[in-house]
Amino acid sequence: MIRIVAIDDNNDNLISLNAIIKDAFPDSIIYTALDGQKGIKLSIEKDPDVILLDILMPEMDGFEVCRRLKQDDRLRDIPVIFLTAIKERKESRIEALEIGADAFLAKPIDFTELTAQIRAMVKIKNANRQKRDEKERLNFLVAERTRELEQGRIEMMKLLTECQLAQGQIKTLGKAIEQGPSSIVITDENRNINFVNDKFVSSTQYTIDDVRGKKPRIFNLGHLPEKDYNNLLKTLKKGKTWRGEVLNRRKDQTKFWEEITISILMNPDGSISNYVLCMNDISEKKQMLDDLIKAKEKAEESDHLKSAFLANMSHEIRTPLNCIIGFSDLMLEPDFDKSKVADYAHMINSSGVSMLTIINDILDISKIEVGQVCLKKDVFSANKLIENIKEEQFNKVKEKGLNLEIDTFNSNVPIFINSDEYKIKQILTNLVCNSIKFSKKGCIKIGFSLKENFVQFYVKDMGIGIPKEFCEKIFERFIQVESDYTREYGGNGLGLAISKSYVNLLGGKIWVESEVGTGSVFYFTIPKGEID
Repeated sequence: MIRIVAIDDNNDNLISLNAIIKDAFPDSIIYTALDGQKGIKLSIEKDPDVILLDILMPEMDGFEVCRRLKQDDRLRDIPVIFLTAIKERKESRIEALEIGADAFLAKPIDFTELTAQIRAMVKIKNANRQKRDEKERLNFLVAERTRELEQGRIEMMKLLTECQLAQGQIKTLGKAIEQGPSSIVITDENRNINFVNDKFVSSTQYTIDDVRGKKPRIFNLGHLPEKDYNNLLKTLKKGKTWRGEVLNRRKDQTKFWEEITISILMNPDGSISNYVLCMNDISEKKQMLDDLIKAKEKAEESDHLKSAFLANMSHEIRTPLNCIIGFSDLMLEPDFDKSKVADYAHMINSSGVSMLTIINDILDISKIEVGQVCLKKDVFSANKLIENIKEEQFNKVKEKGLNLEIDTFNSNVPIFINSDEYKIKQILTNLVCNSIKFSKKGCIKIGFSLKENFVQFYVKDMGIGIPKEFCEKIFERFIQVESDYTREYGGNGLGLAISKSYVNLLGGKIWVESEVGTGSVFYFTIPKGEID
């Protein structure tokens, strides 16, 4: 169930928002506030998944409300979407992003864009909540385990000390050492082992016969860095306890991390009688810390990709939208030259198609993420499919002065496939459109060949090529946002990610072979399927 707080001083706007959101998310709960102060209080009480915020409000404007939300530890992770009718949107957008807003939508609100943004923000909120909960859980586990280990060490050292004071407690102390949760090693004054407990045997696989009379590895020069080794000796000579972490090795040569505490027992004359080593396996703790660091890095990367993607989407949507509005305004001028109607209409139509493509990509990737993609398999001709694609892309290719050809070397043999024709066409169209976008001259070839029970499609171009380090990354979502060498060509970075997801759903695989300055060949395979 999605919880949303909407803050706007216009009650009519709140009613409209409520209707739009209920239509898209029937199970959602919408809380409303007519001013910023009430909106902040309501957000603290309800802990919403998304906050929709107007800018122009009396007493406290939307910017100040957002600033206070992001300064509050209880609210800083809640995504904020600005909804405004301010015309100077560039300055407003910059200010909004600087104070921590996650999205910025202009009124009148587009239903599809608003619902897509809400879905995206809910995912971000859930990811942040999971990251925070997991971090708190790991911190608690680490702290609890550390406390237990320290408590065990204290108890063990206490028992060892009491052993010298009361002979009657020797048996009890011996059992505690022998059956304790920590590995215990006791050496003589020359650091030669004369006792190990059961935990040591089970942890290291060495028996007392294997190690009796030998020195623990930590006392062997080279097992620790020279600086740490010298510090160990100095600490023990002062009668103090030394603590550290060491990578140890079992009898079967497997390695594990241990937390080691080394103390000394003294003779009445002040000389050292024994060294006592208390060791605990901290491999799990180390792994948890490593996992926490990786989770943090992944969360930071996700946050970076989100910011970059939103910035890129803003540009990609704003460009065609500005074209549509601009040419529409010109056509409404009283002295408009009617002879330019066709040209302007063509530009408006082209921009509208671009916006529709962007929206479709966003909707497709959203369906893929929630697992709502349905496959409709049927028998169709692979030859006819690529012929249709060639006809549909003819004008785009002609405008750029390129050639689009069907590779007849393999593609002239009739081949039928039992699969989802629409998805395969979308994959090929994405690949061909990419080739057109990144090619300035030459020929683009599309074709296919039969590889055992699979049909292998390919699109070959003579474009700018792809550096080797990007040949796998380009199939990740939004990766073009991070690619400086393609930034000048535009695009939202979703086409190849969608194509890869579809190929995987259809049971195939996709890859690229490319050389910078020479061109690229994109391949993907699809199971041929059973043909009646």
